[in-house]
Amino acid sequence: MIDTAVRREVVETLFRSRPQALVVGAAYAAIFGWMFHGHVSSASLAAWILGMALATAHGLHGWLAFRRARRAPDWDARHFLGVYTRQIWLVGLLIGLSGWMFYLPEAGDARWVVVLLLLSLTTGLIALYGLHLPIYYAWLGLLSAPLALRFLVSGAPGGWVGGALFAFYVLSILQFARRQGRLVQESMRVRHASAALVADLEAATRGLLEANEAKSRFFAAASHDLRQPVQALGYYTELLQPQGGDVQTVDRIRQCVASLDGLLEGVLTLARLDAGKVHKHVFATDLTALVHRMQQLHAGAAVLRGLRLRVRGPAQAWALTDAVLLERVLGNLLANALRYTASGGVLLAVRRRGDHWRVQVTDTGIGIAPEHQARVFDEFVQIGNPQRDASQGVGLGLATVRRLCALLEHALQLRSRPGRGSSFAVDVPACATPHGAAAQPETGVAVPGGLLTGRVLVIEDNPAVRESLQNMLALWGLQCDGCADGDAALALWQPGRYTMVLSDWRLPGAWNGGQLIAALQALPGAASTRFALLTGESEAGIGTLPAGVELLHKPVRPIRLRALLSAVAPV
Repeated sequence: MIDTAVRREVVETLFRSRPQALVVGAAYAAIFGWMFHGHVSSASLAAWILGMALATAHGLHGWLAFRRARRAPDWDARHFLGVYTRQIWLVGLLIGLSGWMFYLPEAGDARWVVVLLLLSLTTGLIALYGLHLPIYYAWLGLLSAPLALRFLVSGAPGGWVGGALFAFYVLSILQFARRQGRLVQESMRVRHASAALVADLEAATRGLLEANEAKSRFFAAASHDLRQPVQALGYYTELLQPQGGDVQTVDRIRQCVASLDGLLEGVLTLARLDAGKVHKHVFATDLTALVHRMQQLHAGAAVLRGLRLRVRGPAQAWALTDAVLLERVLGNLLANALRYTASGGVLLAVRRRGDHWRVQVTDTGIGIAPEHQARVFDEFVQIGNPQRDASQGVGLGLATVRRLCALLEHALQLRSRPGRGSSFAVDVPACATPHGAAAQPETGVAVPGGLLTGRVLVIEDNPAVRESLQNMLALWGLQCDGCADGDAALALWQPGRYTMVLSDWRLPGAWNGGQLIAALQALPGAASTRFALLTGESEAGIGTLPAGVELLHKPVRPIRLRALLSAVAPV
């Protein structure tokens, strides 16, 4: 393959210089015809000039044929190398004969012009004809043999000495041409080998990228269908009321569902990030309010582990970020900190660092050795869980954190000491307090544990998800109506009837969930109703939502849904 590419390049280089060579050959014939007219017989001179003209025509024909053939990708380099070689034999023979014909004592000093021109042609074309040494050997022999023979038989004084010197010159130039030709061809081979290697690497890289993109597209496209059964399973586990010895079994089921939920959510999130389906929406965000909300969401897990979860920060800390994505980052960091801390506690702090706010999650856990600190951000890496205990997560939390921080362009830092704990820091650009923004309370209200009141309309085309969601809401004390499409939802609607509408995005018929919610919001009595969209789609796939609509990605954890409902359907 490489030899073929080198041969093609040699032939292209040779033919590229063909037009100039034809012009030089014609000029050579014209000059010698003028110089030696009258010194040699007219018949011999005319025959030689006619031969040069035929050689020029032959060379022009070969050059035009090469130009036509080269348009095809599979043109034959061997054939045209033969065409060029025959042309060199023809021209070399005619120019070489000029040394025999025109090196005449009666020509006076003009005969030395012949010698100089022949010597210049033997040396000046080394770089070109040395690309294919057989061509140069033929060229050198055809040009030098007749002149050398003329030196020997001319009878001029010093003829034998001149012939010997000419022979020595030819042998020297032959050695130089051999070295030059081999060097140039080796350089071509190295260059083509490097190009072939680069092409192979590019092809392999393209294959890997295409495979990765195909994987990402598959997960992004299948995320809705993958989430549906997990969503229904999560709702059904909330309905289980264990008694006696069943308590442990139900707890095991819930742990398995939570592990599956975390794995699916992590894989699908990474797939959406890899496929470029997650887009940031940057706006002024109060970090103080955000970290207190994170404390509220993770306080239960801290209590179960016997740990303290504290928050420190100013009364307000406004920053430019995507609050939803940053909440995901902090949620993963907090979950990791609580998971790998056996005693002590976790601190979630907001501190000013120049023109940035630094949000830190610091724990008193097992810590991370220096040699492992870079690896903890890779997928499925768990340094402190060699036995792959599912209760310790699946190793996607920090990988998601790294990619989300890269998307948000927030610097991520890790400091850790084995046995002393770890500290993860995210730097978020600070901004001025928005006009009219009020201070947020430093503590939130816990999600109520009692029964909720109100009526909820559930719009979901998957029967298993719709039934499990309705049963779970009924267990929480809510009244529920369910339907599968937009027409049924409009038929059920009554002003003031529903405190909350929960709709899937993909619905049968002409309306999706966003369009249906917009239509419901335009109906009488919709002002007192809250609307939420539950979906497995990415933000880019959904587009712009109607104002005031909560967006929840499936699988939606029951605690998150209950927190949302508790705000509109109090105990």
